[in-house]
Parts: sequence; C-alpha cells; structure tokens
Amino acid sequence: MKYNTQRERLEMSEYGRYVQSMVDYIKTLPDKETRNKAAETVVNTMMTVQQGPKDMNDFKQKLWDHLILLGNFELDIDSPYPLPKKDEKIEPKVIDYKAPYEVRFRFYGRYVEKMVKKAIEMEDGDEKNELIRLIANTMKKLYIIWNKDSVKDEIILEQLDILSDGKLSLQEGITLQDTTDFVKNNKQKQWNQQNKKSKRSRFRKK
Repeated sequence: MKYNTQRERLEMSEYGRYVQSMVDYIKTLPDKETRNKAAETVVNTMMTVQQGPKDMNDFKQKLWDHLILLGNFELDIDSPYPLPKKDEKIEPKVIDYKAPYEVRFRFYGRYVEKMVKKAIEMEDGDEKNELIRLIANTMKKLYIIWNKDSVKDEIILEQLDILSDGKLSLQEGITLQDTTDFVKNNKQKQWNQQNKKSKRSRFRKK
C-alpha cells in the first residue's frame, strides 16, 4: 500500500486527492464536449467542499481558475472565464477538517461520500448520469492508487451501491475506463515529476 508521502504531489493539497483525481480523469476523456461537461461537474464538486458566496460570479471564476491550476494548465476545455496566468498564484480557502467524520471506505475519503450524497439529491437526467459516471471512474482510480494495479468494475459498482444505499447505479451500456489507462497515466505522471526534479537538480549544480 502506498502512503501519502510516496504518492504523486498534489497541485493544490487543500482540495485533496479526490478532486485531483477527478481533474486527472478529465485529461483522459477523448472529446472536448465530454471534457467540458466533466469540468462543470468538477467545479460543482469544488463548490461543495469550499465555503464562499456561491451566488457570486467572482467566486465561481475562482473555482474555474483552481480547476485550471489543478490540471497544471493541461486541460483542453472551454472555461467560461479568462484563463489565469501560469505565474499567477491563487490560494484556495483552507477546508476545515476538524469535525469528526467516519467514512465507509478509507481510500475514497469524505469527498466521494459527499458527491454520492449530492448525486442522490439530483433530479434524474444527463447531468446526474454524468456525475455518477465521473464518481465511479474516480473511485476506480483511487482504488488502484491505494490497493493494486487492477480492479474489476463489479467491485467498484458494488461499493458505489453500498455508499449510496442502493440509490445510484450506472446507466445501462456505460462502462468504466479501462484499468490500463489509469495505470499508464499514473506512471506517465510520475515519470514527468521525476524528470522535472532531475532537471531542477542539474540546474542547481551549475
């Protein structure tokens, strides 16, 4: 099992590994329309874990800026706001973790359970179905990070059923992303980070 000190660095640790995993998942989606829908879903997720004037436009713009930063400026999406500059530092509000909270599956964390609850409360439709698909794929990625290099979709769907008390399920005909895609993307991300560290180390020695 990997511990937090051994895993890839979070771009903005205040949002936690769940939100970061959702952002990483967007990068793997094949077409821009799907990526845009997923990005909107992630921003709504961020709104549930951040405290702020949710009815104000500047607050939502800040969340979209955070999304771009979480994606390391690699997200090919249509943001409704001007993109932040790469050298611009935007600090998210620190999330309060003091309140005791028991989660059913430790490797998913409280964010997954919050998003499951949000999905349950939504009206049936495309937006809800997209959120369920995003939650399930993120659960699969988190499961792989914590446990092993592969996991059957049936296990993820069973755990989604448990977390939602039987109220959520994937649409018929919808499949989760292939395990090899997650493993490949994770290894590529780790290689990129190691390469950056190596370059910085060589630069310091000069």
